[in-house]
Amino acid sequence: MNTEETMPLRSVEASDAALSLALPELASSTRRPSHRDEAIDEEMSFTDAQLLVFVHKHDIMLESRENFELEKDIRCYDARIGLLINHRLTFEEFVQRYKTSRGDRRGSGSDPRLRGPLLQHYGCLMYILQTEPDLVAKLIWVTSQYSTDTSKADNLMKVIMSTIYGNHFEQRDEHLLLCMFEHALKFEFEESEDVNGLLRHNSGVTRMMTMYTQRGPGVEYLHHVLSESVQKIAAIGESLEVHPVKIYHDLVQEGVAEQIPALQEAQALENERVRQIIAERVPRLEELTGELLQTIISSVDAVPYAIRWLCNLIQSLIEQYFPETAKDTICSLIGGFFFLRYVNPNIIAPEKSGVMCTAPKPSSRRTLTLVAKILQNVANKPKKLKEVYMQRFNDFVARNQSQLKQFIFELAKVPGFHDTMEVEHLMAFSKGDISLEMMVSEITLIHSVLEEYSSDLKSLGNSARLFEILQDIGPAQNLCSAGDYKVVLKVFSRWGNVPKSVSPSSEEQVDKEQSAKHRCQVLVEQLFNLLPNIIDTSSLAEGMRRARECNTEYVAERVQSAVDNLEMSLRQLSCQEEGEQIFADVKKVSPSTEELRKEYLKELRNLKNIAFIVSSRNDWLFAQLNLYKDYLAAVRAKAASEQGRSFLQGKTHCPVRLGLSQLLKDGVATPESTVNGFRHKDVTLVFTSPSPGAYDINVVCQGEDHDSRRFQLEDLLELQGYPDLRLNVGESISLDAPAALLLISKLFIRH
Repeated sequence: MNTEETMPLRSVEASDAALSLALPELASSTRRPSHRDEAIDEEMSFTDAQLLVFVHKHDIMLESRENFELEKDIRCYDARIGLLINHRLTFEEFVQRYKTSRGDRRGSGSDPRLRGPLLQHYGCLMYILQTEPDLVAKLIWVTSQYSTDTSKADNLMKVIMSTIYGNHFEQRDEHLLLCMFEHALKFEFEESEDVNGLLRHNSGVTRMMTMYTQRGPGVEYLHHVLSESVQKIAAIGESLEVHPVKIYHDLVQEGVAEQIPALQEAQALENERVRQIIAERVPRLEELTGELLQTIISSVDAVPYAIRWLCNLIQSLIEQYFPETAKDTICSLIGGFFFLRYVNPNIIAPEKSGVMCTAPKPSSRRTLTLVAKILQNVANKPKKLKEVYMQRFNDFVARNQSQLKQFIFELAKVPGFHDTMEVEHLMAFSKGDISLEMMVSEITLIHSVLEEYSSDLKSLGNSARLFEILQDIGPAQNLCSAGDYKVVLKVFSRWGNVPKSVSPSSEEQVDKEQSAKHRCQVLVEQLFNLLPNIIDTSSLAEGMRRARECNTEYVAERVQSAVDNLEMSLRQLSCQEEGEQIFADVKKVSPSTEELRKEYLKELRNLKNIAFIVSSRNDWLFAQLNLYKDYLAAVRAKAASEQGRSFLQGKTHCPVRLGLSQLLKDGVATPESTVNGFRHKDVTLVFTSPSPGAYDINVVCQGEDHDSRRFQLEDLLELQGYPDLRLNVGESISLDAPAALLLISKLFIRH
């Protein structure tokens, strides 16, 4: 692979691909086709509109996942550049460490890979985590509370959000994720002694809530509501700074004021020009903030259901755990989530969510920051502002608190979703093909955290199955010690049933027949929404027969699952007439095909907005990745040719040929190294350095190339931290990493 084509860790087949520390190639040239530029035909049929909705949801989910992977790739590049700039060990230190430990390492090390029973066990583990959100909530909570490494909790939360519950537009995934939040917030409330301290600090739960708002529907709302106002503010040419000290410093730069050491606000306000500027800017900021506030208040119906439900949950938990809390305090806590964690960060940094395509210039960002500060003060209802200079907006805050309070409580007025959870589980797992694509580093992280905090999970009543499967898997191990790769886990329950309770709100036991009636009603409603033409049928039996004939792409599988589960639920009713009555009752209130078509068109327009935002983010990330790629190549070349650095100076580019027999004798090649059909004496390894900082190893068998491997200078630096690592050259040759590093240093590095 050419040096310039080297990319961050991406997916490779786990079953038979060679694992490598070198960054595999990223196929940026084969981008997924986008539907975002296709115009919506307002006259399209119901079937076409329905199909496009499913297609857009699928594409957005895939592209969101790709964005998550690209962000990881960029962080990987950043780390590798850091290794080159600030490498941690000199070559001499590495050699000494290698010689000291060499005797203890001979024969150790392995390449654990996910396959067979282990792959199945992990699929079953992911089933437990998917369907038992209280376990996930407890795991995240204890990790964020007790881990000294905050990045571990954050990485765990990202895996949960993007993988375990990664389908933004599948109701089941969203509802399970909300159940997880319900448990997590309950843990937070149970540990809190003061209502005023809730959700204020940067805890694991609050960070997770912030991450959640960045999913597709949340980002689309921000784009829809904030874009026009934020871009208008960012387009203002002049500064609207109102901090007296900063204004005075600007006057000093302009040469109309004298420099004062350790300048205080009171001193700055003694300057008449400073007071005049503030008096001119405060009304302007109030006008801009007022316009944005009115836009937000009028958008209550556009706020995504899940975010409104979280507001409802916060209110319910406050009333449950702190029943004497004043309404103003409840409003402040809900507003803290909605504005502090969701809206305001995207006003201050609009480029991150696509509210703006490019980052605002510094003066514009400062204006946006001031607007966000004023909004936050309106939402928080503080008795006294910490920043004295912001007290100039006290009258504006007081004037707008009443209408914002009304908006916040209106946000929290949404129905629950727990009644449909059991049906969603049945629909999902009756299909039998639930799967998750996961990087092995993500699996390793989840397993290690579960193992570390297992004692904290034993108190949960439904943890027995978790510990049963963890015992079968065995101790956590580093599954990506020789490189990261992607696997597909089939999510299934070896216990053969779906958990009955996924939420603390669904603990009440109900009569089995009543439960069956409810399931039948929900499933019939789903059938009418998926196939509105069955509304013309005269009976439930005829409607089910017509439904089974459906072969529409994306729809047929869902319809088949609904029919199968409906048949199962109908058998639990006391008589067939009850099913027909349910069918007739649902039929009376079901929307017409035309009404459903219009709903799909409305949803399609929203999805196109989301697709545009997600795709724009994807384009930006690819551009950033290419910048990092070029920068890495430049830093690598500079490091490899730099004078006076013992580990970095290239000495020769001439090929060096070494026999496999000698490499085995010297301990560079491991005993399992062999090429089928060739004796050791017929196998040669050719070492070359085609460019500064790049090193190739080619396996040659009787004059013919068999396998090859390239790694970069930063790979060598990274290997210093892995004394037991094995390097694979293709599928045939395995090298002891430290010994190989020592050999390459002798061949190509001057010391």
